[in-house]
Formats: sequence, C-alpha cells, structure tokens
Amino acid sequence: MMRGTWRALPTALVLLGLGACGGGGGSGQPKNLSLQGLKIPTAQVVTNISTLCAVDQQAHAGTGDLNGAFYGGASGEPHLVLHQLAAVLASSHHAASADLLAKMVTFEQDLLVNPVPEPKTGLAADALLRSASAGLTDLRVKPPACATGG
Repeated sequence: MMRGTWRALPTALVLLGLGACGGGGGSGQPKNLSLQGLKIPTAQVVTNISTLCAVDQQAHAGTGDLNGAFYGGASGEPHLVLHQLAAVLASSHHAASADLLAKMVTFEQDLLVNPVPEPKTGLAADALLRSASAGLTDLRVKPPACATGG
C-alpha cells in the first residue's frame, strides 16, 4: 500500500502547483490567476496588457493622453492590472514581480515629469511591456501578440 501512496505524491504536488495559477486542466493557460483567493480572469489581464500596447505606441508617437490611458478610462485600466499581476507573480516568481514593479515606477515617474512624452517615455513603456509579457509567460499565460512583437 505504501508504494501507491508514494506514486500519487508527485501528481498531488503538480496539482497543488497548478492551483497557484487558478487551475489548469491540461496544457492550456489557466482561466484565472489567483490572488489570495481572489480569482482574476486571465482574459481580463491579457486585454489590459493589450491596452498597454496602445499606451506604448502613444508614448513613442508623443501623442494622446498617456495618463488617462494608463490609469483608467474607457480603454481599460492597465495600471491596476499590472499591480495585480505583480502581486500574483510575487508568490512564486519573486524576481519577475520585482522587475515589473521597478519598470512601473520608472514609467510612472516619467509620466509625472513629462506630460508630453519624450523619447525616454517610449523606452520606459517598452521595458514595462516586456516585463509584463515575461510575467505572463512565467504564469503560463500567452501574452497578447502586440506585447511580444508578433
């Protein structure tokens, strides 16, 4: 009987590991990301990262209301979702969480100092988008094509 118990242990550990991402039935991405019991729909996160792609384009073009696009408005709220993503990452991907938060601070400081985007604003937006994309990948979530250059 002890042999069967030990064989089941690796399977149980794998299933517990999948729980951190909100479940996983197979090789697909999780339907939800779990944050201290709160289920965040993966589709919502990916949609808001897509909105971040538009913010990145605006930052490079030097046009549009970057503050409105980043902090909220009709197009979504990537700022809040990035904080949620960083919190989800913190439980099992500490370095990715810290990197995302650091990139957010750099971008936010640039928005504060430069109401009209400068070239470095676009570079900060690029770095933030890459970090968010890497975080999604760490969680087995496919980033939007605009975040991966595809």
